[in-house]
Amino acid sequence: LAASGDFINARENIQQAISKRDDIAEYYLLLGRIELKLDRQINAFHAYKSALDLDTANPEALQSVAELGLQIGRIKDSEDAVDRLLVLNPQLTQALLTKGFIELDRGEIETAKKIAQQILQINPRDEGGVILSARSTALAGKPDDAMKIVDDAAADIGRTDALNITALEISRAKGDLAGMKAMLSALSNKMPDNDVFAIDYANTLYKGGDTAAARNMLFRLLQKRSGDQATVSKIIDRWAEYDQEPLSKEQLEIVVSK
Repeated sequence: LAASGDFINARENIQQAISKRDDIAEYYLLLGRIELKLDRQINAFHAYKSALDLDTANPEALQSVAELGLQIGRIKDSEDAVDRLLVLNPQLTQALLTKGFIELDRGEIETAKKIAQQILQINPRDEGGVILSARSTALAGKPDDAMKIVDDAAADIGRTDALNITALEISRAKGDLAGMKAMLSALSNKMPDNDVFAIDYANTLYKGGDTAAARNMLFRLLQKRSGDQATVSKIIDRWAEYDQEPLSKEQLEIVVSK
């Protein structure tokens, strides 16, 4: 069922199997994969944690607990899994990356930078290592150096979405509206269904004084997401902050008619 994309029924089936045999690590690994497909990170974490309890050296369970633990705030579990991975393979760059972000989360910027250097010594083109290096450099108060790290990597491996997002956050920290607009334009074009980037872009356009472009962007988004209350609320928040007359008479008639 999971292979065919029917993740809801696949989840129900594997849960039934677990209810009959709860001592098989592979069942929990499969459940973890399904939960991730359903975008349920907390459930996936618990499934992988159960797999790890049964198979303490399972690489998939260790890596998943490490990464998901960091995402959901289970830092102790994340760090424990990372340390066990690195005992098995000290040059495992994905585990080093998670460890680096744990250190960054703690404010240990220099430690994070050293881990980034370690990753890039193993693989100079490692995107995660580049991002960790850039973020730690920016947090050390050197945003221009951080942006150079991103730009140099982009010239080598291409302008990936992750590098663009990193450049966006560095530009935001610098208060560089032009840089933010460039990155948000690229991200919005690449991911036109991502409402977060669309609203962020409109917000940046308003801040930069490009009211007409911001209005057009939010109107198009409103047309697409008129039934999504959360998105509509965010659009209204932007208007309340920046724009007393965001819609023309014709646009207002279109919105009302829906």
